[in-house]
Amino acid sequence: MQGAGLDTNITLACRWSSGQGSVAVKAQRPRWPRGKAFLQLWLLWLWPCVQAHAADEFHLFFTGDLQGYLHSDRQLQHGGALAASHTLRQLTQPLAAESFLILDTGDLLSYYYLSQVDSGRTVFSLMSQAGCLALVPGNFDLTYGWKNLRRLNQLSPLQFIAANIVDQQAEPVLPPVRIFSRQGQRIAVIGLSDPKMGQTVAEKNLLQVQLADPVQAYSKVVKQIHGQYDLLIVLSHLEFEQNLLLCRTSENPDLILSRPQADAPKQYSLVRYDASGHTSVILSAPKQAASIGHLRFRLEPNNERLHLTGLSAADEALIPAAEDHPAFMAL
Repeated sequence: MQGAGLDTNITLACRWSSGQGSVAVKAQRPRWPRGKAFLQLWLLWLWPCVQAHAADEFHLFFTGDLQGYLHSDRQLQHGGALAASHTLRQLTQPLAAESFLILDTGDLLSYYYLSQVDSGRTVFSLMSQAGCLALVPGNFDLTYGWKNLRRLNQLSPLQFIAANIVDQQAEPVLPPVRIFSRQGQRIAVIGLSDPKMGQTVAEKNLLQVQLADPVQAYSKVVKQIHGQYDLLIVLSHLEFEQNLLLCRTSENPDLILSRPQADAPKQYSLVRYDASGHTSVILSAPKQAASIGHLRFRLEPNNERLHLTGLSAADEALIPAAEDHPAFMAL
């Protein structure tokens, strides 16, 4: 039997139904099984209902701000890639592949000094092995230049995505979007980097590229993928105010996963500017990669788009990983 973290508050849609039996001419009430036999029958009846409920639940795991750390630093209360990778494996091992997705909100590759040895390849590989499939560049990811992100993309299913890091022809130099199939639905994930990164990233690391307006870049990609998605997620390295601007667009995202924000609420925010419009959910990654973000929900049809219901957000504590962790030894 598969399933983890099942919601125990289950509304059952199944009922017993039984007729009357007869012995000779006298009608008798059916006898209920007792003890262990009753428990076994009850579980056989209940389990299909639990499975049907669990099959609709989707798990979104997200990280951010690892900054090239391999090991967690207790003194700084900063998480590391070894523990994050190990924890993600533990969290997803009981789940069906169709029921989860792992994303990262950026600042993965540096600035921890050990990441300079291989330009962040080790932490990138660890997150890839954990099952992470998309991340958006932050300023620390550009420490080794934007071309390094392209090289890393060629090594792994994990991809840096950014719709607003563009060349001289205003075309993205990295994949702007990835579309995943989960539970029969198409989930589009668009990456958006902070346009102010040019103030903190060395000029040589942004040669031949520029940081475009994120809202305009978002609207352009949404128009290009119209009809190709059922759920729209933005993987954001933007400030909170810029995330709110995305919610004002005509095709506002269903979900915005944001980099850690100093003043952002710990729980998710629901944003809707038009009473007849679509609600956007905004949620920030845990600060200093000290835990794993975990959002659970179900996908319900709502006109032409899906609606997120049964939302539940939590921070999953990191599980320490030994130095001889298989993911580390395989690098």
